Amino acid sequence: MSTTGPGNCDTTKSEVGANGLCYAYCPSGWSPIDNGPLCAKNCPPGYGSAASTQDSSYACLKPSFLREIKPMIQCPIGADRQYDKCILDCPKGTSKNFNLCVPDCPIGFVGTPDGLSCQAEFSKRTATVREACYANETRIAGRVCLGPCPTATVPLQNDSELCYSVLPASSRPFFWAGDSNFLNDVGPIIAKVIFARTQSNAMCPDNFESLNGQCFSMCPTGSSALATECVADCPSGFKSVNNQSACLRPSFKRDIVVSKLAAIGDAIKKLFYGILLIMIFSFLSSLF
Repeated sequence: MSTTGPGNCDTTKSEVGANGLCYAYCPSGWSPIDNGPLCAKNCPPGYGSAASTQDSSYACLKPSFLREIKPMIQCPIGADRQYDKCILDCPKGTSKNFNLCVPDCPIGFVGTPDGLSCQAEFSKRTATVREACYANETRIAGRVCLGPCPTATVPLQNDSELCYSVLPASSRPFFWAGDSNFLNDVGPIIAKVIFARTQSNAMCPDNFESLNGQCFSMCPTGSSALATECVADCPSGFKSVNNQSACLRPSFKRDIVVSKLAAIGDAIKKLFYGILLIMIFSFLSSLF
């Protein structure tokens, strides 16, 4: 049975709900939701009202604060920073080209316009007119004696004054990529072996973690990271809602309390119906 008005509620045990029913008081630490049948646990100290959640009537907004930001630990000298990566400098004998290392042309070679190869340079050897040539000379055109080519060069042809640079066998990272074009005075071509610059991870200071190329402090005990903020963990019995920013309050349905007046009325009704049933039974029995 239920009561229909505030005057019928036993105020020592109950209170009038929004629908006129008498509900038992919520226990200590709990509050009625919208003065209805549900009791929900009160929000802990520091938790606000989560009016923007789907469960706005019984959710608590978590307290939060911004996490401390620090820069990444400095990359090595010569390295470039790209987000949380360090792009290390190129080794000696090469040059940086964005994220690539491009070998420098060795002595005696000049870079081609595309920067990918090196062209051997030409030099001339001495030509002397004499009746007899020395042992290290080459006789051409009658009495012309050609001297030896300069160091690290070889003759373009046996009877040519031109000499071109050669690449030592131990020199890397190059490889022969083309022949000479004697008509245009272009020496042999060596191609550069281009390679990527080495990467390493930039590090965050202790008790910080990497996020979008920056270092954010770790959240203290009792809270959790939510992007750039630390938000409090939900207390025991509460459930995280609204993208972890609020806590759903535990709730239960409270009892409906029948007032003394209503209880007396119910007893009278039960007595009346009981007497009525006895009379009907007696009347029917007399007929038989």
